[in-house]
Amino acid sequence: MNTQKIETCMWMNFGLNSTECASWVQAWGSIAAILVAVAVFVAGHLIQRRSRIREEEATYTRQLEHAYQLIKGAARICRHVPEFIGPLGLRGADGQAMLAELHAYCDAFKKVDVSSMRTTNLFHAVLSGDALTRFITAQVEWFVKLDPTSLDDVVFGTYHVMAELLRQLESHAETVAIALRERCVEPESMQLIKKFVAATAAVGVLDHF
Repeated sequence: MNTQKIETCMWMNFGLNSTECASWVQAWGSIAAILVAVAVFVAGHLIQRRSRIREEEATYTRQLEHAYQLIKGAARICRHVPEFIGPLGLRGADGQAMLAELHAYCDAFKKVDVSSMRTTNLFHAVLSGDALTRFITAQVEWFVKLDPTSLDDVVFGTYHVMAELLRQLESHAETVAIALRERCVEPESMQLIKKFVAATAAVGVLDHF
């Protein structure tokens, strides 16, 4: 009885001899290696991209956090300015302390990248918050230098001016607060306030929280 030896390639009968099978196995192995290398490269690229996006989002959130605390801080000072102006005149030491704090806020505003704001409302809120803080600083500088005997003439007008500035600052702060809440960050959280104080300590913003 004649028997015919059947050669298989990878346990399948493809009609290939051993030499042809080895060539095909090598070819498919090379293709598989290329596919694996491509998959590893793509996966690494995706991981880097996601990491970069997370970092960009974290940086943007920090910008919003700092802007919010700066605007709220300026509003707090604005609220107390009229308390330093009255029949007894401007209390020099308190006025100088307030002025120093305002200058620190103005310096801290320089660290906020206004151009990174992603909406027109946020751009306007941060830019206006900076401008209003500088305006309040100029007003306090004027009050510090003002002759106490002439304060009676400016007290009434000061209340109205500061009230309007306060209204605008609170409105801008709320605009930033809405953006923070959309990012699941509570603007008035103590954790956020501590982060802000730590980040601005280098420019001398006083801790009044």
